[in-house]
Amino acid sequence: MDQIIFRPRDVDLSRSPLRSQIDDETFVLGAFNPGFTRLPNGNLLLLVRVAEALRHPVRKDHVAILRWSNGRFGLD
Repeated sequence: MDQIIFRPRDVDLSRSPLRSQIDDETFVLGAFNPGFTRLPNGNLLLLVRVAEALRHPVRKDHVAILRWSNGRFGLD
């Protein structure tokens, strides 16, 4: 039986690396490429790539974009 076990709404954005570096509100655009591995203690580890985007990217006549530079996130 197939069953969805992880959805974008399951992501806690308060733990996002963006939170400490930008003030703008974001949302989870998607969750992709899940993978499982079994740990030595028998537990399963789920890894998921999460795409996060600005909730309101349009500002007047410009579109803000997230940028990674010199080890930090920023907005352009």
